[in-house]
Amino acid sequence: MALRANALATIAQLQTHVSGISDADATLAIDAASSLIERLCNRTFQRATVTERVAGFGRQKLSLSRRPVESVTSITRNGSVLDSTTYRIEDAETGLIQNDSGWPNTGVMLDIARPMVLPGSELRDHIVVYVGGYYLPNDAVPDAGTYPLAQPLPSVLVEACLAVATSVYRARGEDHSIESETVGNASVSYAKGSRKLVSDFVEQMLSDFKALA
Repeated sequence: MALRANALATIAQLQTHVSGISDADATLAIDAASSLIERLCNRTFQRATVTERVAGFGRQKLSLSRRPVESVTSITRNGSVLDSTTYRIEDAETGLIQNDSGWPNTGVMLDIARPMVLPGSELRDHIVVYVGGYYLPNDAVPDAGTYPLAQPLPSVLVEACLAVATSVYRARGEDHSIESETVGNASVSYAKGSRKLVSDFVEQMLSDFKALA
């Protein structure tokens, strides 16, 4: 049984935390922990080439979801590919693409005496092709000469995954039917007196990586 592509830790790493855990059990625990952390953070961490449709708000920045942004291949609007010299990566970690002249507002303009854009009507008509995300512990390390801006998954996320995976493994056999809680978009159930799968400490570890819904 192989780990899923989104695994945030390796089997060997978990086996150093949990003595005697088998490869199969480690795989299940890491997969469960990785998916839960993605749901809690409302984002995907794995490095990939992404095609994303983004709205413009008449400001100088576009926001992309797969962070950190490593490179932008193209931005297309209304069938035309924009000149790459007109924009740049402003902040890779927050996914911001800067256009000093401003990105066109893609919202519906209200026909009133004082024109304004209808809030929430912005069309996602900027098509951005880019490379974003981290290369994960189980991924091949990108060639530094070819991909100098590729970044590994931060160690704090690896440690968070190992902590949750350890809780998942050690919670086997407990009665999870008595209580439940919702943390972000993820529901975790556990019995009275049993351990939480995501501790308050792990929540703090993840806080800097959570994306807005």
